[in-house]
Amino acid sequence: MRRPGFTLLELVVVIAIIAILMALLLPAVQASREAARRMHCSSNLHQIGLAIHVYEGQHRSFPPGCSTGYSYLVAILPQMDLPELFRQFDYSQGAGDMDPTLKSQILEVVIPYYRCPSDGVAQQIPHRSNFAGNLGYDIATLDCNGVFDNRSLTGTIRRGRVFTAGEVGDGLSRTALVGEMLTGDAPTNSRLRTNWLTAIQFGPGQHDQFCNACLTHQYQTFSNGLAIGDGFRGVWYGGWPGNTLYTHCLPPNNESCQNGSSIQDGIYTLSSNHPGGVQVAFGDAHIEFVSSSIERDVWRALGTRAGNEAQ
Repeated sequence: MRRPGFTLLELVVVIAIIAILMALLLPAVQASREAARRMHCSSNLHQIGLAIHVYEGQHRSFPPGCSTGYSYLVAILPQMDLPELFRQFDYSQGAGDMDPTLKSQILEVVIPYYRCPSDGVAQQIPHRSNFAGNLGYDIATLDCNGVFDNRSLTGTIRRGRVFTAGEVGDGLSRTALVGEMLTGDAPTNSRLRTNWLTAIQFGPGQHDQFCNACLTHQYQTFSNGLAIGDGFRGVWYGGWPGNTLYTHCLPPNNESCQNGSSIQDGIYTLSSNHPGGVQVAFGDAHIEFVSSSIERDVWRALGTRAGNEAQ
């Protein structure tokens, strides 16, 4: 007569079946969680796109990419229903002269709309943002041909250079506005979270050579052979390239580089933890998922406001 209960063989079989089920379920659970994070990220990006549109309707221009050091994300705070926070920023002094006490307070401000939950690094630091505005293809020689500019108007302290919706000749629905960018993870300095230094500095007419050098990892190195680069800071109020502004030199999820020793002449590439690409808000505020394998020429065309390219 058989005793009640499991034999050792039966127990091993049951454990094996449970392990197989767990192995099958875990990727599905992870994929489901990432889908939820991506949807949340898309919603935040859409809110930023809408806020920029409201700003454009009120001011008859897009917000400046940089005004006395402050980003477009500061400019749209009233449109994001954060007018009290906006009033804490003194544009007459600028980011470099911010009161130290105020700066320490601002660095602790978390704005959920400015972050993508798929970027775990950004979630750990209060002032991080994942959304950068489009500077265009080649900020060095083509004079910021995107929707944002990182320079101030000549003789103007309070406001950076801006563009109007009417200047977007390629059409708002086919011109990138804001996209995702992973923030830095120093001291790790992983590939997509770092601005690498190219081994040499390229001239104004060598932008494609600069792009290719960045893409093929032609970096400056330390004596131990490690590449030289600085992790992105991702400070939401700072209006500088590689922080809240990006370029269309290389398709998403490729490298970002500084041109030799020149900080201004840089490649600042969109990146995300979403498998296969990044999400981008276009000029009419609709959201598209852009594949990392998009052709370079098509990606560059989407980055120009009036390039008259076939897209």
